Amino acid sequence: MQIDKAVLERMSSKCEVVILRPTAIFGPGGKNLLKLAEDLQTGVENYLIKNLGLAGYPLPVIPMPYFLLKMLLSFMSKTNINSYRVYSNVGSTKLLISMAD
Repeated sequence: MQIDKAVLERMSSKCEVVILRPTAIFGPGGKNLLKLAEDLQTGVENYLIKNLGLAGYPLPVIPMPYFLLKMLLSFMSKTNINSYRVYSNVGSTKLLISMAD
């Protein structure tokens, strides 16, 4: 793929590059991508903690119901309390394509 080549050419001399190609097809309402993201977050986080010699979490990380999380973040005066926010990769994709040209 053209975007893969662009990323590899631009970034491989600066850092290790990994291209992920999920095997499932994702679409509206699909849960496969969420599972992949959760697995990657846990794996990458644990890898960094271990290899950078950082201390782990003092308490276990537990899932929190949305309403409780929102209330806690609001109480702590956090302004970004919408955990259902949807982000788009349109800008970054355009940037990577323009870098390839």
